[in-house]
Amino acid sequence: MKSIAASKRALQLFVSFSVTAFLFAGLIAPTVAFAEQSTSTQSSQKDQKTTKKEDKKKAKKVTSKTVTETRSIAFKTLKQNDPNTAAGQTTILQNGVNGSKKVTYKVTYPKDKKAKKTFVSEKVITAPINKIVGVGTYVAPPPAPAPAAASTSSGNSYTNVDGNQIESPSNNTTGATGVCRDGTYTHAVNHRGACSSHGGVDHWL
Repeated sequence: MKSIAASKRALQLFVSFSVTAFLFAGLIAPTVAFAEQSTSTQSSQKDQKTTKKEDKKKAKKVTSKTVTETRSIAFKTLKQNDPNTAAGQTTILQNGVNGSKKVTYKVTYPKDKKAKKTFVSEKVITAPINKIVGVGTYVAPPPAPAPAAASTSSGNSYTNVDGNQIESPSNNTTGATGVCRDGTYTHAVNHRGACSSHGGVDHWL
């Protein structure tokens, strides 16, 4: 009888232990699974944060470079008075020649944006030569008056400037129109050339 009671007692203890172990395992397993899941979630969130930071760094990354360009410098056209050119006319006294310069820029290339060019400096390589245009100021003087036609004489008469035959100056007072400076009388009808060989006209009658 004692043996049977002991067996029953041992069976009860075994059943009680098994039930306790089963309940304990049921409580521990979800806890462990939750802990593992929580750890996995935290790790995933950390990885996502790291990826976002790297993406931001890449988005902020901007490349740039220095660019130098050669450009032309246009010459200017200047005007100045030129006494050797007739008034109202112009003459090119000097041809113009363009110069050149180097211009330096900084070009930045933001991601997914249009390149931006910023001026840095410039240096003149060759200065331009200006074009010079002469504006004429020369005015020709008026022509000198034509000299009076000389009277031609033939014996006692001469041909005056009008082409008429006139008696040469003499002592003949008949028809005289004036007195020459040498005392002779002229019969000239035109004052030009009268008494030309007799010292000129002293006075007219």
